Amino acid sequence: MDLGNDFFLIKSSNSDDRDFVLFKGPWMITDHYLTMRPWHPNFDPFEATIDRVAVRVRLPDLAMEYYDNGLPWMIGNYIGRTFKIDRTTAIGTRGHYVRLCVEVDLTKSLLSKSKLRRHIRRITYEGLHLICF
Repeated sequence: MDLGNDFFLIKSSNSDDRDFVLFKGPWMITDHYLTMRPWHPNFDPFEATIDRVAVRVRLPDLAMEYYDNGLPWMIGNYIGRTFKIDRTTAIGTRGHYVRLCVEVDLTKSLLSKSKLRRHIRRITYEGLHLICF
C-alpha cells in the first residue's frame, strides 16, 4: 500500500516471510537501497525520516588471517552496527576483500578508512555513490 512520500506498507501473515524481508537484506532496487522497518502505530510518512540504512561494506586487501577471528565483525561495529558477514567471507572463500552488512547512521559522516595494526585500510560502500563522505 502506498502511504505517500515514498513510503509503502507491506503486510505478511507469515512470520518467516516477514523476518526474511526485515533481516536478510540489505535490499536494492535499480541501485537504490530499500529501507525496511517494522510498522508502528501513528506512523506519519510526511514526518518520518530515514537516518539509518543497512549497507554492504567492503574491506579491501585485508589479510586472510583476519577473516575468521572476529576482526571483521569488530571493524563493522566500528563503522556502524554489524548485522552479518557475507557467507563467502565467513567460510574464507572470498579473496581481495571482506564483505559485511552494516547499519550506518546517515546523520553522521561515513568512514572512508580505518587503522588496523598500524596500517590505514580503505572502507568502500556498495551502492552509496549518491551519498557523500
